[in-house]
Amino acid sequence: MAPSFAEELHVRSAYRKVTLTLCRRLHTRPFTFIIGEDETLVYEHGGIISALSAPLDRLINGPMGEGQSGIVIFPELEVGDFERICEFAYRGDYKPPAPTRFLDTEVDIGNDMWLLDGALQAASPAVNDSGIPAERQRERERDREDELYQEVVPLSGTTRKEYFEGIDCPGTGNTQAEIIQSFSAHGNRSWRENFAPVLLGHSRLYAFAEQYLIPELKQLAFAKLKLTLTQYTPFVSSLDTVNQLAQFAYDKVYIQNRAEGRVDPLRQLVVAFIVMHHGHFRDSTVHRELMESAGEYATDVLDLIGRWFDY
Repeated sequence: MAPSFAEELHVRSAYRKVTLTLCRRLHTRPFTFIIGEDETLVYEHGGIISALSAPLDRLINGPMGEGQSGIVIFPELEVGDFERICEFAYRGDYKPPAPTRFLDTEVDIGNDMWLLDGALQAASPAVNDSGIPAERQRERERDREDELYQEVVPLSGTTRKEYFEGIDCPGTGNTQAEIIQSFSAHGNRSWRENFAPVLLGHSRLYAFAEQYLIPELKQLAFAKLKLTLTQYTPFVSSLDTVNQLAQFAYDKVYIQNRAEGRVDPLRQLVVAFIVMHHGHFRDSTVHRELMESAGEYATDVLDLIGRWFDY
């Protein structure tokens, strides 16, 4: 159905306003942003960032040192995070980080893969001590590898989505809802895919938006993380990625502790995923350390387990 004349006029008017606003921002003073522990320099118009929220406007255009010097430091971000924040500032959305691949050295070969290092394989004899040809032995090891990484809790994406249903970051407007609806998330398709850049990338944007009061970015980052976790498979090699996410969520430098009994949505999401797959995480060193630290993580895990048992 074609839009009416009034609807088309409204769209044109909105487009003109956005274009004029963007042009004004592009004529603002360039700033130097120092990003991350490596202190990488990134240059961007101050107006692009200051328009995101009142705290950022105060930081960049106010009387503080940053506004006077034209230099802003964001040590908690990575360069890719800041690029996505800029992308969001320009178009109201951002492209998610891409996963990487685990190196053989990043996986516990003895416990997880039962495979020899490539250099050792090249030097191994044609027949091992048991009399089995080396090639056949390697085939057996590869089969065992597949078995190890298929040991996952049989929860479909649909079932997990139902568990996540009540965990939301409130306040999503119509525009944000349309963007979120069009987002096509996918989880890790192989045990070799390292999703730490994806999960932590969304989480850092969520925390940045929480710190600088950017509700639209906070809602968007949360929704993308939630949809990704809905499709995420807890292979043996990928458990540590979720542990890193839990450590981030429960580091109160980034995410505040509960207020008035309300648990932060990011924490709710991470805890729900871990409790769903508790058989995988219960012996994890990071999980046990968080449980033994007497912090809010242990309380949130036990509260959720209790609610699910009651249900």
